[in-house]
Amino acid sequence: MKISLFLQHNSIVLKNIMGEKYMTHDQIWLAIEKFACEHGMSCSGLARSSGLDPTTFNKSKRWSKFGQPRWPSTGSIAKILSSTGQKIDDFVKYIHDDPNNPDNQK
Repeated sequence: MKISLFLQHNSIVLKNIMGEKYMTHDQIWLAIEKFACEHGMSCSGLARSSGLDPTTFNKSKRWSKFGQPRWPSTGSIAKILSSTGQKIDDFVKYIHDDPNNPDNQK
């Protein structure tokens, strides 16, 4: 499955052959938390095992001091995928597993 990601109006647009889906700031961070847990790690453990600073995924770093959302970089996502041997499709399923995601209510 071919997937492309880009930022639009403070949401990440996930496009695939099935159409467009949107990821919110909260959903992407929740997906990282679930991804880490699924691999038997905390967010800091996942970051560390991926060669990132252990504080990369800390909750305190998810918002700027001005209240602007901070998104994880594509480089950080790529590193956690590489270190766990997973693909982007594997990560994206954690976004769509969110029971608060309106797309899951259909």
